Amino acid sequence: MNPFDTVKNIFEAFEAPSRIFKNREVLRSSYVPDYLPHRQREISLVASILAPALRGETPTNLLIYGKPGTGKTASANFIGRALTSRASDLTSRYIRAFLELNRKLGDSTTGIMEEASGVVGYDELLGEDLMKELRRGVHYIYINCQQVDTGYRLLAHLANHFARDWNERVPISGWSPDTLYGKLLERLDREGGGHRCGAR
Repeated sequence: MNPFDTVKNIFEAFEAPSRIFKNREVLRSSYVPDYLPHRQREISLVASILAPALRGETPTNLLIYGKPGTGKTASANFIGRALTSRASDLTSRYIRAFLELNRKLGDSTTGIMEEASGVVGYDELLGEDLMKELRRGVHYIYINCQQVDTGYRLLAHLANHFARDWNERVPISGWSPDTLYGKLLERLDREGGGHRCGAR
């Protein structure tokens, strides 16, 4: 059998339905299930700690630790997904309330705005400043500290999360803490969100 046929046979075997796994995606560390059994108490506790972020307040710092395989990553990502989804819903509600207010005040352009928003977007219709305020909302970043093991690397990881291209990436060592901290704050400002950071 020639090498091409061998490779072809391997690929064809993978195309066939898996007999072992119903859904291989559930094995990925990035997979977030719709329901997490036996973690309701912990999820409720963490959600109540992070909920003030929905009002624009700074939530209490949070450290989740425990043995491997107990659901820390899945729970954190589950809550992060729910939190950002709720923040997105609140932003949409503010936009609808703005349009409804215009309608009640007799603004004849409201119908046109509603139609046009599907074409050009709310940024152009409501103004960049208003939309920036509405989008300040909640941003969730998951950091596994097993890979990010120093304060410097944590700040570098956060700054790199907001890097727009490869040339903007911060090295994992070598910069002064002040330079790194300044770069992180610069990127947070560029994203248009408020930021509150602890002491350096």
